[in-house]
Amino acid sequence: MFEGDELRADGHDKGIRYTLTTNTTIEDNVGKILDPDDLEEGMEIQVFYGPVMTARYPPMGQANLIRVL
Repeated sequence: MFEGDELRADGHDKGIRYTLTTNTTIEDNVGKILDPDDLEEGMEIQVFYGPVMTARYPPMGQANLIRVL
């Protein structure tokens, strides 16, 4: 599980939790595929998630693609 900081138009700024599955793709900024073990705390990432997100607090979604920036 990863937590991300995001400020949206609705003012939510407490982060979103993302779940990784065996279907989650992780890549670097040039498209090289990475393993979950390559991720480290403090890395800047972009998460593509969906198709749904929970309405709980904080929101939770399934990560489809994680791109290390």
